Amino acid sequence: MDIENLKTKLQNENFVIDTIKSKLQLDVIHGFLSRSYWSKNIPKNIVEKSIKYSFCFGVYHLKKQVGFARLITDYCTFAYLADVFILEGFYSKLVFYLDAVKCDYLNPVGAGLFFRFFEI
Repeated sequence: MDIENLKTKLQNENFVIDTIKSKLQLDVIHGFLSRSYWSKNIPKNIVEKSIKYSFCFGVYHLKKQVGFARLITDYCTFAYLADVFILEGFYSKLVFYLDAVKCDYLNPVGAGLFFRFFEI
């Protein structure tokens, strides 16, 4: 899928993905993570700090956050993908969204590291 077709499809479905931290909805992220098996009961201030020091992706539907992922990285040679989720009810609608990461249009640093270490 080429980049313009992908963008059109996402817009038609009212989905947006970006890396702007100020758009992240901490209550949504903390709400999900605090109930997940890998970070059960994690304090909100720890989630906030982890976001501050990571490269983050937010997924939005009609401006409501429905997904999240963060790369723990040195922005040069290392990236660890963590805290990935899509809220229930949106996953099947976002399967095509994986192509967005493959297209490397999100951000050259984040996506480049993602490709290098996860062989996508």
